[in-house]
Amino acid sequence: MEKLLYLQINADTLNSTEVSFLDQFLAKCLLDGFHIMPVKVKDGKFDIDETADENHKKRVMKVADEMSKEDREQLRDYVKTEADTKGLSGLFCVAICQNQELIDYFRGEKIPVIGYEGGLKEQLVNNWILLSFESVDFSYLWKVHHRFHGIPLYIMETKRTVIRELSMNDIDDLFHLYEGKHMTDYMEPLYEREEEESYEANYIEKVYGFYDYGMWLVFDKESKELIGRAGVESRGGIEHTSRREDDDYRNDPETVEMGYAIREDYQNKGYGTEVCEAIVHYTFDVLGMKRIYAQVDEKNIPSIKLLKKLNFVQIDKELYEILN
Repeated sequence: MEKLLYLQINADTLNSTEVSFLDQFLAKCLLDGFHIMPVKVKDGKFDIDETADENHKKRVMKVADEMSKEDREQLRDYVKTEADTKGLSGLFCVAICQNQELIDYFRGEKIPVIGYEGGLKEQLVNNWILLSFESVDFSYLWKVHHRFHGIPLYIMETKRTVIRELSMNDIDDLFHLYEGKHMTDYMEPLYEREEEESYEANYIEKVYGFYDYGMWLVFDKESKELIGRAGVESRGGIEHTSRREDDDYRNDPETVEMGYAIREDYQNKGYGTEVCEAIVHYTFDVLGMKRIYAQVDEKNIPSIKLLKKLNFVQIDKELYEILN
């Protein structure tokens, strides 16, 4: 797959710290195989910027060459995508620019574009706005690209499963999953087809798009079959009796609720524990959360045993938690 980054940034407007962040970002993109193309608007038309700063190019190349082996290895650990997993070919194209006219041009050409406001006094109008390149790397480009084109992001893999976001192409498999025996014993069934499609489309846009997490799909790594759902959500309104009166469970931005359901023929084989353990680690280590809840019906003994195996502690009749 050819990877292309269109770039229009006036480095002269940036302070030295932000220039350093920009250099690090571009160096990571180079190491991942991106072709970086400086662009501009000339006479109202998109054009390649032949006058781009050659010294800046050389400096970025030097930064890339000097990156440590550890840094290079970390670059390989970004979130997997449809393109990585299925080996899709073609052109992967994203743009970053500070010019509203260029942003409008790329949007008109159906190219994912990120507006960069570093060094600007005015605000840009765009779905994706970047204020600084600090802690940003090419995984951000993958996310913007996939959100723009409606491609689900792969979240993680366990020994036997792949966990990724839901896409609208998964609706048939989702209904088949929920038709399985005992799947809805302790959770709500799906809506009727048309209403469920509307709900999932909104979920992809509003939940995945805003939080970058939610309820994901779980696939068997070998058969590729959908075997369950699992994930974490920000869920206000959790009703309980807290033993810590000053603890606001419902409005803590560093608190999420975990949910999970595994197909019956995959139960009692360790899949639930394997998946939920990976999600707990991901939630703490990647998402940076401090607390995970799980609400479990007191009659759901297998789920209660699973939570206890993962070191969740019971804090109310049907409420369990684990702290980071």
